[in-house]
Amino acid sequence: MAPIVDMAPIPNPTDSGDGRQRVHARYGVGVAGRHHAASHAGAVAAAVAGGAAVAESKAAKVAAAVADTPDQVRAKKLALVQAALVSGLKSAVLTEPVAGSAGKPTQVTLDVPATVGDAVRKAAEEQGLVAAGSAISLAAGLGIEGYSIDSPAVQTQPVVAGQPTQFHWNVTAKEGEKSAPKASVCVQLASGDPQMCGTGVEGPDPNSDMRTKYWGLGLLVAAAVALIAWVVVRREQPKSGRSNRPPLGY
Repeated sequence: MAPIVDMAPIPNPTDSGDGRQRVHARYGVGVAGRHHAASHAGAVAAAVAGGAAVAESKAAKVAAAVADTPDQVRAKKLALVQAALVSGLKSAVLTEPVAGSAGKPTQVTLDVPATVGDAVRKAAEEQGLVAAGSAISLAAGLGIEGYSIDSPAVQTQPVVAGQPTQFHWNVTAKEGEKSAPKASVCVQLASGDPQMCGTGVEGPDPNSDMRTKYWGLGLLVAAAVALIAWVVVRREQPKSGRSNRPPLGY
């Protein structure tokens, strides 16, 4: 059968704009689609930036909430000065009253070494609580049972750089049991802040010597009783080597 040759050739489609739009539309990547994708990406970026801003704002609010107030900051600085006082008072010495009869006055002395006042002053200056060379004072109060305190129970002395701070109390013995003297020590800054006190200083027990004497006397008595018992036992024992035979002449 002969081929059919009377049909005109089919021309190639022209590369028109409508054709390209049909192709893009077929695959879903038209011009409008590209604009929509760009708009969506911008919205996502804006949302991310907005979320970061909100997170940063919340973090700033939390930081502001946990930050110390000026009063809290000053309280922490005062606590460091108080810590220097507490540590230094370990070397302070409080004497006991001189033993005497009832009604006889005597004296109690508290000796605070120079290192204590120097350490307190240094801490206060480093924290910016006082200016260099500002006045600093120590206040001490005495408590003791079995004595009446004739001088003021609470006294204040200025801290002099390089010199110990001493307090003296005149006390009078009373009848009855006596207790060890105790002194509380506080520091007062020139800034007008409240006093900061240490743990206190305790003197020797006035009854400790008497207890020692009683213990010594008890040990002596026990030793004497043991010696007497040993001598008695030795006397009752027969002498070694003594013969039991009757004397000659029987």
